[in-house]
Amino acid sequence: MKILFTSITLLLIQLSVVAQQIIENGTKLPAIGTTASVQYASTSQGMRSSGNIVADFSNLTFTETGTLNIVDPVTSPYYIAFQNSNFAYTISPLSGVARYHYFNASSDKFEILATDYTGPNTGKNYKFNPYQYLSFPFNVNQNFTDTYQLSGEALQTFTGTYDAFGSLVLPDITYENVARIKLDNSGTAKYVFWSLNPLFPILSYNNGVINYYELAITTGVNEERSENYAFKIFPNPASDRLFINISDKSQADSFELINNMGNTVLENELKTAGVTDIGINQLSPGIYLYNLKLNGVIKRSGRLSISY
Repeated sequence: MKILFTSITLLLIQLSVVAQQIIENGTKLPAIGTTASVQYASTSQGMRSSGNIVADFSNLTFTETGTLNIVDPVTSPYYIAFQNSNFAYTISPLSGVARYHYFNASSDKFEILATDYTGPNTGKNYKFNPYQYLSFPFNVNQNFTDTYQLSGEALQTFTGTYDAFGSLVLPDITYENVARIKLDNSGTAKYVFWSLNPLFPILSYNNGVINYYELAITTGVNEERSENYAFKIFPNPASDRLFINISDKSQADSFELINNMGNTVLENELKTAGVTDIGINQLSPGIYLYNLKLNGVIKRSGRLSISY
C-alpha cells in the first residue's frame, strides 16, 4: 500500500511541476501573415483551480468556423479610426465579410481597441477607454484592476489575474508553457489561454463556450519557432495507434507512457524528424502521463487518453 501511494504521488508531482514563466512584454506577437484556423466547441466542464494545470479538452469535438489572419493595422481599411493600433488581425467566417480586431501593445500592457469591426457602429469599440488584456511584466498569481468603456455604454470595472500555468491539451495537439488569464467582470469570469512564444490568446473559455485559434507557425514568417509548437501528439484520445510529430531530434529523441500506478508501460524511440507511428492497442483504456525525452531528460509532459 505504501509503494502504491508513493508511485501515485510521484506521478502527480510529474504532472504538476511546470516551469512557470513571466509574460515580460508584447514583443513576441505573431508576425504579419501568420494564419490560424478558427474553431468552436462547447462543454459542461468547468475550470480547474489555479496553479500548475493540465487543461484537457481532448474529448471535445471542435467545428471550424473560419480563418484568422494577422495583418498590418496601418494598411487595414479602418486604421484611421484606430491609429494607435500596432497589432491587428481579421477573422473571416466561412461565409461573410472579414471582421477586424485592433490592439495596442505598449511597454506595460496589451489592450483591445476594437473587435469584430467592419465600420462605424459595428462590433465592439473600446478606443476611448481600451480593455486591458495583459499587464507587463505579468507573473502567476499577479492581478490588475482596470476600467473599460464601450462606445455609448457605461464605464465598467474588471480584474485580470494570471491564475494558472501549464499544458493545454486539445484533440490533435498539446500546447506546453501556456498561461491562463482570468478576466473577472462583476463575478462573471472568462478564461483566456495564452501561448507565450508567439504571444497569442489561442483559446478562450466563457461559461462553457470555447473559441480556439490554431495558429500555423512557419519558419519564413517567424524565424524563431515557438516551443509551444515544437511537437504534436495525435489523436488524443487515441485507440490503436498514436502519432508523434516533432520538428527535429534536437527537441526529443524518445517517448514514454506512464500509467496511473506510476509504472512505465511503453517506451519508444522517435524518428530523427517527422512523424513516428506507435502501436498502443496492447494498453488498457485510461489516462496516461506521457514524457518526451532528450538524452534521458524529460523535455515535455502531458496527458494522453486511451479509449477503444
